[in-house]
Amino acid sequence: MDQMGQPNRKLMQVLSKGVRVHILAMLTERDASTREMAAEIGENLAVINYHLRVLERCGMIAVDGEAASWSSVEDVYRLRP
Repeated sequence: MDQMGQPNRKLMQVLSKGVRVHILAMLTERDASTREMAAEIGENLAVINYHLRVLERCGMIAVDGEAASWSSVEDVYRLRP
């Protein structure tokens, strides 16, 4: 295996889920809260939160602040440079 084999495999695994690709595409345009992503993508909050954790662990996204809604405070995500 070459030096790039393992990172490329991990990247392919991360990008193999359409929800994650959609989240990354959305964050290239603007920062977004979990609730905004769920509404735009059409998935429930638990699904979005799971995929956000995966992307955050891989270092692709980061929490950039908080947004207040009528019932809670939620994290706002951005792409990492």
